[in-house]
Amino acid sequence: MVNIIVDTSVLIEEVRRGSELWQKLKKESKKGNIKLICPSIVLTELWAGASMEKDKAVEIVERMMETAIIIDVGQDLAKKAGEIIRNYKLSGFDAIIAVTCIAYKGELATLNTKHFVGIKGLKLYNHTK
Repeated sequence: MVNIIVDTSVLIEEVRRGSELWQKLKKESKKGNIKLICPSIVLTELWAGASMEKDKAVEIVERMMETAIIIDVGQDLAKKAGEIIRNYKLSGFDAIIAVTCIAYKGELATLNTKHFVGIKGLKLYNHTK
C-alpha cells in the first residue's frame, strides 16, 4: 500500500468544481491500494480561503476527510520544515506538506508540482498513469 499525501490544491479543486484526481484517489483508497494522508496544515490553508465560508464547501471537505488520515505536525516535522523553508525558499504551508510526505515515505498528490520540484527525497504522485 502506498501512502499518498494530499496537497491543498487537490482539495480546493474538488470544492470548486470537482476533481478527477480526488475521485481517482478516493477510488484507489476504497480498493485498499493507497492510504490517503492529509497534513493538518492543509486544513488550515484550506479554511483560510473565502470559499470555506459556504456551508456546501464545508460539507464537501468534511466528507473528503472521512476518507483521509489527518496527521498533525510535531516537533520533528516542524524542524525539518524549517530546513526546507531555509534551503528551498518554500512557503511554510508547502514545507510542512513536503516534510510530511517525506516522513511518511509517501507520494505527494498536488496540482502545483512546480512548488515542490527539486526537493530531495520528495516523490510526486503521477496522477496521469
